[in-house]
Amino acid sequence: MNEEIYEVVKTFPKFSEFLNSVTTDGEINIQGWCENIKQEYSSYVYYDIENICPVVIRYLTKLKENTHEYNTKEGCNYLYYWLYEKAHKNNADDLTFTLYKSLLSNFGDYQSEICTFNVDKITGDIFQKLKDLYNLYDHFDKFQKKETCNSSTCNCAQECVDIYNKLEDSCSNDSYSSFCIELDKFGHKYNEHMKDNDTCEHTLKSVRSFRKNNLQVILLPPISIILVISFILFILYKYTPFPSWLLLRIKKNKRTRNYLNDESYQLLHNDKSRMDNSQNEPYNIEYHSVHDS
Repeated sequence: MNEEIYEVVKTFPKFSEFLNSVTTDGEINIQGWCENIKQEYSSYVYYDIENICPVVIRYLTKLKENTHEYNTKEGCNYLYYWLYEKAHKNNADDLTFTLYKSLLSNFGDYQSEICTFNVDKITGDIFQKLKDLYNLYDHFDKFQKKETCNSSTCNCAQECVDIYNKLEDSCSNDSYSSFCIELDKFGHKYNEHMKDNDTCEHTLKSVRSFRKNNLQVILLPPISIILVISFILFILYKYTPFPSWLLLRIKKNKRTRNYLNDESYQLLHNDKSRMDNSQNEPYNIEYHSVHDS
């Protein structure tokens, strides 16, 4: 999931709005649903279980009811991110993962299961990258909707530029990682949108790609293969009877070719002689016939 989750971060702003809209949904009766979870995690100070569990139950219920509008896998990835955000400062990686699985299991006790696919644990490093991508898309989403950031719509675009440029060091040595590929996709999306935008005169209209046409990356695999093959041939030549065997093999093949060539030549020569003789026979017969008459 660590690679896949970067691909769905662009949908997180949408699911954030979705979660906020169902938080106070009084139509969903959750009485008794969270009692086991509250007891199990009552001693964990990192989470406000009493408030988190009802939100999760409402969120999963509405997500299940709206699969025609919301992608389940994307929604479940956001839920895991949202839970992690609640306690990331406490380095509670294992606890968050366990709580996420427990909440899904608890939901499955009352309704058919959702979020049944496997997930990997989010670590602090992965979370920070997810958060950076999320902030990029969140500000970009607000800019597209002409909402304000610090009293100005253009500030939303400027925030995108600032966050994007801040991440250059993250991709300087590994520009083809899943994170940097998604970052590059955002850059293309931003540039495409700003190309036809005539507002925000003081905001950068395009950001540069961190993924360069790196000849080292392109040429490294074939060069490595050539070096490995050369090394193997050197070892074979230096420390094994391979050269002698190869030389004998070449000589044998050469003798075989010479023999075949001689045979072919002899066959062609014999065929030609037979053809010449056969062509002369009619004339001889005709000559004798005339002479006899």
